[in-house]
Amino acid sequence: MDGLYISLTGELEVTYADGRPAEHFGAGTMFGQASLLTRQPSDVNVRALANMLVLRLSTKAFQTSVMQYPGMLERVSDLASSSVARLDS
Repeated sequence: MDGLYISLTGELEVTYADGRPAEHFGAGTMFGQASLLTRQPSDVNVRALANMLVLRLSTKAFQTSVMQYPGMLERVSDLASSSVARLDS
């Protein structure tokens, strides 16, 4: 993953390398966090089902931000147990 993504609008489909059924997610979904923390390739594919508006924090900006705001790293680490996380949960 080349960054941390948060969907603001639209719907996305997530498919898993391990063969789990595809899932659909809407606004407020974050993805890329596990890859950023582990520096390993993602085990999911994310596909936009319609035009979407997403926020993207590049890997470099993410690394800079977590150095400045350690609480951010803790929160993202909590969410990294899932390849895709709902931010409103």
